[in-house]
Amino acid sequence: MQPLLRQASAATRCAKPWRSLAHSPAKANAFSPRLFSSATHPRTLVKTSTSILCECHRHRQIRSYSNTTTDPIAFTENTNEESSSGRQKKKSDPLHILFCGTDKFSCAALEALFSEHIRNPDLIRSIDVVVRPGKRTGRGYKVIQHPPLKTLAEKLELPIHERDTFTGWDPPEKTNLIIAVSFGLFVPPRLLLKSQYGGLNVHPSYLPDLRGPAPLQHALLAGRQTTGVSLQTLDHTHFDAGKILARSTPITIPENETLDILTNRIAPIGATLLIRNLQAGVHVPPLSEEPPSEAVKAYWAKLLEEGTVVKTGASKQTNIFLHAPKITKTDSQLLPSHLNTILQRYRALGPLWFISRDRNGVRKRIIITHVSPQDTDDAYALQKNAEEAKTNRSYSIPFIQNHEDNTAAVAEDEPHIVLNFPGDSSGRCNLGKFRIDSVKVEGQPEKSPEDALRNFLVPLLPGRL
Repeated sequence: MQPLLRQASAATRCAKPWRSLAHSPAKANAFSPRLFSSATHPRTLVKTSTSILCECHRHRQIRSYSNTTTDPIAFTENTNEESSSGRQKKKSDPLHILFCGTDKFSCAALEALFSEHIRNPDLIRSIDVVVRPGKRTGRGYKVIQHPPLKTLAEKLELPIHERDTFTGWDPPEKTNLIIAVSFGLFVPPRLLLKSQYGGLNVHPSYLPDLRGPAPLQHALLAGRQTTGVSLQTLDHTHFDAGKILARSTPITIPENETLDILTNRIAPIGATLLIRNLQAGVHVPPLSEEPPSEAVKAYWAKLLEEGTVVKTGASKQTNIFLHAPKITKTDSQLLPSHLNTILQRYRALGPLWFISRDRNGVRKRIIITHVSPQDTDDAYALQKNAEEAKTNRSYSIPFIQNHEDNTAAVAEDEPHIVLNFPGDSSGRCNLGKFRIDSVKVEGQPEKSPEDALRNFLVPLLPGRL
């Protein structure tokens, strides 16, 4: 055997990715024509074998990165969205995509695009990634935190462009479709007009409801029990004002689901919606807007029942659609009006904080790091709560609304929070109908409320900590 033929033969026998494919006849048959059809010369055989092994390795990279239970390569098999079979499938030129994103939701879409690029290069020929520059964080702002999408793009070995503005910048010359998912930076008309197919966006709400950069957070804050995903075009003038090309089926939001869990669950659905509609060619002109399905109409009808009546001039109208503006650190600050919805806010925003004053008058930030509902699902839980109430120790803690006030003086009308500590050794406390499991005082490690707030609590009833 010639030396080059010997090398090629050894590569196909010994490389782990190819050996693993041998256990799956379907995959082996899919790759084998590419391996041997052009083997007219030993060098061609070696080169083709190497490229196949590289593709297998990249498949392994994307599988190892995914933190969801859905296999990215199988995204197109997911059935959790409305069928676009009513439309005539349109033929698209091979896509050279400029993908813009930042967070976990956009990572799922990029994973799906990359898998489709490997599986069907006639549809997706190349992908370039645009991310926002990393932000300095931590004490002294010495640590640079990069967006999750950059980490994923590096693992997938995709070209990366870090941009905080599109002014004076042009995308790669071959770009013919721009996809922006959870990006936060407006894609200007100049770039959209240069792109043959304009731009697409995957938005986790039933637009026009929850327009804006934080739809999932505001869905939880509003107590929404259902949401969905919309695939829209990128508008030339406003965020989230494009044509709706497709929508997912309704997605139920369980009562106590947090933002992270909801994001992990809804992200693969959005990625599936994107890939299936790219396969159907919905981005190819003339664009056809998707009319709302009966499920979407039912969702909007429910919002109409629960909507807020707004007076405009001499007439009244029901405002059923919410805006979803950017979430800031101040949104996590607890106010007296938030105490009845503290669990709802925790689910949407994570740890919550307020300013208090210890017994020495020192002002500190109190961070509630974990909130849970009290057990009220069965008779045993109700009886247990009633027994705990008999031995509850009640305390108040100052609740300072103006965090700019650094004076040590205590106002007579200064509001307080009442915390009830059950007669057990858990260290947890109850705030109304909610349970505070852990607390962090500014500058100290996370502890149980009993330990963390020892110097802040003022007894309301006889009893000592």
